[in-house]
Amino acid sequence: MRHRLAVVLALTPCAVPAGATSLLAVGERIADAPAHVLEQVGARPDPLCCPGGFRPPRQRSAG
Repeated sequence: MRHRLAVVLALTPCAVPAGATSLLAVGERIADAPAHVLEQVGARPDPLCCPGGFRPPRQRSAG
C-alpha cells in the first residue's frame, strides 16, 4: 500500500520529539506509528491489514 506524501511528511516531524536523531530513526518511528495517529494525519484505511485498519508506512518511506 502506498501512502500519500502528505502522510509521510506529517509523520516525519512527529518522530523527532519522540527521540529520532537520524533519518533511520525517523523511519523506525514512522513504521511504529499507532493506528490513531495514522488516522489523524489522513492515512488511508486498510481493512485487510491489522487491528485498527491502518497500515503504517514502511521504514524506508522516510529514507
